[in-house]
Amino acid sequence: MIVSTGANGRGGGAIRVEGDRWHVTLAGMLGDHPPTDPVGFAAFANTISSPDIHDIVTSSEPLDEAVPHRFRSPVRRRFERLGTVPQGFLVLGDALCSFNPLYAQGMAVAAQQVMALRDCLHDGAESADLPTRFYSAASKVVDVAWQLSAGADLSHPGVLGPRTPRTRLTNAYVARVQRAAHVDPLVARTFLRVANLVEPPTALLHPRIASRILLRGNARPVAPPDFGGQPSVDRTPILTEPTR
Repeated sequence: MIVSTGANGRGGGAIRVEGDRWHVTLAGMLGDHPPTDPVGFAAFANTISSPDIHDIVTSSEPLDEAVPHRFRSPVRRRFERLGTVPQGFLVLGDALCSFNPLYAQGMAVAAQQVMALRDCLHDGAESADLPTRFYSAASKVVDVAWQLSAGADLSHPGVLGPRTPRTRLTNAYVARVQRAAHVDPLVARTFLRVANLVEPPTALLHPRIASRILLRGNARPVAPPDFGGQPSVDRTPILTEPTR
């Protein structure tokens, strides 16, 4: 069960595990830290846009204290732009690019980087330019996920950062996609496949999908979150994830 951050910047998730137990995560943005005490944890769960997670929290017995995790900033290291790359090792996964964990992209992108490395090794494992070839291929893999997550971050008014006309247009279109997905199963399926990096973002521009989005995405948008005008210090959202 996943509840994306709503108009108040709050969301969460619940995963059923063995032994009739649940692993529950609550998330807040831009310094909105979910409490770790039982009463505060339940109260925070009651403020997210769907009641399901709150129902799990209040109808279950906690097995341990909530554990806070705060993620301050996504980081991308552009090895592909170096004139000379270090020899003898390759950087993968979070060491190459760490994403806002709200979007659950890290493991998928790391797996795609491994696939890019596999292809580079097939083309010449002993070649001196292997690191350069790999970083070039990996950057194309990272680009898609980075653009998706950065664009989603910049849709929050409290996040500082450059909002180009392309960014604004993309976020306006994605907002229509999300509204259409509430009533159109095909749009919902395509959007989830794009968000989970199964299909490229261009899948949402296919005429068959775009026509459904434009037709069914006209519902009145949800009011943007009000964070009191307090921007993030480092131009990225602050995520906190107390997990129980």
